[in-house]
Amino acid sequence: MLRNMIAFYDMARHAVETTAQSEKKITWNDIRTNLADILHQLSSMKFKVNFTNFRLDFMNFCFYIFI
Repeated sequence: MLRNMIAFYDMARHAVETTAQSEKKITWNDIRTNLADILHQLSSMKFKVNFTNFRLDFMNFCFYIFI
């Protein structure tokens, strides 16, 4: 769970930093509002027993969104 939270934070920070000088900026508020369901899933992972499938799905989603 913590590894996924850190990965999400790192990718979000990368998105914010790389778009800081562009015309269409991504802000922390954009990430919080648009990805609220992902943040909720991350925080609720501590109640799940099997993290493997969710972690793979989450990493694929993050690579699709941030790269």
